[in-house]
Amino acid sequence: MLPSVNSQNLPSASLALAVIALLLAGCTGLAPDTDAPSAARIYWTDAGTNTIGRAGLDGSGVEDLAPGLVEPYGIALAIADGKMYWVDWEVGIQRANLDGTGVETLVSTARPNGIALDARRGKMYWTDYGANMIRRADLDGSGIEDLVVTSLDNPYGIALDVEAGKMYWTDAGTEKIQRANLDGSDVEDIVIAGLQSPRGIALDVAAGTMYWADRLTDKIQRANLDGSGVEDLVTTTGGSRRDGIALDLSARKIYWTERDLGKIQRANLDGSELEDVLTSGVHGPYEIALDIEAGMMYWTDIYTGIQRANLDGTGLEPLVGMGLADPRGIALDIAGGRIYAIDHYPSGAGANEIRRFDLDGTGGEVLRVRDMSDAHDIALDVPDGKMYWTESATTSSPDSIQRADLDGSNVETLVTGLGYPRGIALDLSAGKMYWADPGTGKIQRANLDGSGVEDLVTDGLSDPQGIAVDPAGGKMYWTDRRTDRIQRANLDGSDVEDLITDGLLNPQGIALDVTDRKMYWTDWGTDTIRRANLDGSGVEDVVTTGLVDPWGIAVYRP
Repeated sequence: MLPSVNSQNLPSASLALAVIALLLAGCTGLAPDTDAPSAARIYWTDAGTNTIGRAGLDGSGVEDLAPGLVEPYGIALAIADGKMYWVDWEVGIQRANLDGTGVETLVSTARPNGIALDARRGKMYWTDYGANMIRRADLDGSGIEDLVVTSLDNPYGIALDVEAGKMYWTDAGTEKIQRANLDGSDVEDIVIAGLQSPRGIALDVAAGTMYWADRLTDKIQRANLDGSGVEDLVTTTGGSRRDGIALDLSARKIYWTERDLGKIQRANLDGSELEDVLTSGVHGPYEIALDIEAGMMYWTDIYTGIQRANLDGTGLEPLVGMGLADPRGIALDIAGGRIYAIDHYPSGAGANEIRRFDLDGTGGEVLRVRDMSDAHDIALDVPDGKMYWTESATTSSPDSIQRADLDGSNVETLVTGLGYPRGIALDLSAGKMYWADPGTGKIQRANLDGSGVEDLVTDGLSDPQGIAVDPAGGKMYWTDRRTDRIQRANLDGSDVEDLITDGLLNPQGIALDVTDRKMYWTDWGTDTIRRANLDGSGVEDVVTTGLVDPWGIAVYRP
């Protein structure tokens, strides 16, 4: 049995979704921890306290290594390089030195789950829950490749057999374990029966076996690498939700997490001699993995952050990823060199923020923090130094349109009594603001001071979202995500036209390039940015990769 663990040495944490990686110095094929060559360590992420920690294998000597993260999950180690890599649901893929210093964001991506390293070839592989893909990239985050892009539904754990050129993964949605070549070809179903929600997976390549944890059956199981000979190793139940798993082949041990019991446990590789490793200071451990290798348009994406690209879709850049929780509306102040964006829930439920950045994504500032529980879209009146936004159902400003100075001061409530306002657009030449309200099924406008509210379109709308205006052309354009249409009308609401009725799936934000007679929009269902002529003809894809739930969009023409 393990020595008793002194709980005073362990961190106090709120609900944690932890991912543990085991560094077992001296084991066959492993390089030592460069911080302590003789030490065997457990590394974990804690999404409740937003930190990465480590301790000895008996739970002693707990250290906080990387505080201040957003929502870290899977973790893997490249000991020879002195690096640890992890996935963060709200940021992407990051790395740091083994002591937690030098944090870098490598890939801004959405909802990554598991991660595995092929350090000798300089590659990292990860499962992407948000995009339902398996991907890989170089260890510096460059050279991203989509490897498996079809027939996945919540891919979770991933493990590599580098010598055989194979990757293995669990899929909690399809209730399968699958494998493929490292380039994503030759996908095989290897375990398809008896699973309910398989999560972490680990390989004993020398023995030709794989081990996995199933969250819903509360089992630890193993099988041959071809999926035959499935065995139940640990079957104790009680709703503990076993998620992660890792192997110490030198000591012939399995480690796994007990999420609901707040434990890390281990047993022999045959499931015997079960024992607790950590029972205090762990409040919801999640996945566990063992690394045995030595190894311009601007838009918001509610999972990946703020991005930009050329108008033809080339030159895609992630601008702001780390630190944003759920960015929505976006507007540009080109003369001032600024991006303004609304971020949902950056500090937890009930708190929204308006943020601004330089056009290259640097220089982030929080402009507005209070009880903004559901802010959506934003528009700028740069000549008068004002920003306008739509806001829904808060204690201080229920279902309203508000404005403030561009530095966030002098907040005013302009229009109240709305249903659920979403998109907003300004006609500065006429002194008007326009908005879409799916709660009332209307498009409305008012003077810039909130007076003179008018109903413009009241029939035929289901769930209007984004809105844009062409004052010179006398037209307004909007998306309807429930009817999957883009429509336009005169600025007084007359002569409603259906422009695009096919090929849309949950269209959201819309922006106009009047000079080139184009409209651009984000499509949440297909994770694309598209454009067409202002009459709806000539529909084309602009950005089709790297997006997960794009929302707001703004067009910049120098």
